[in-house]
Amino acid sequence: MSMRLRDDAPGWIKFVLTVFLIAFFCMGLPSFSMEMTIYGNAPHEPDLATGRTHLVKVMHGSSRYVTALEESKFIFWDEIGPLSVIPLFLCILIVALNRAPES
Repeated sequence: MSMRLRDDAPGWIKFVLTVFLIAFFCMGLPSFSMEMTIYGNAPHEPDLATGRTHLVKVMHGSSRYVTALEESKFIFWDEIGPLSVIPLFLCILIVALNRAPES
């Protein structure tokens, strides 16, 4: 089964697919990047000298301590990240409904 868009698909469909793919990457990539950065760089215990005293859970429950600013950014992207699958799902749906016939 081919998931190729048909050749005569309207331009607006291609535009919408492009916007949804950009939304997927703009939502998912920063979320993933922040989680990996915190997981790799933040300490396992509170560090009063650097102000990293706010507990966050990354990578399915690993405890890391970050600053208040890092915590607020993490909370935002942690809530946005899972929503990134919505534009991806819509892209798959649009392509499935407008796919090229199999030859």
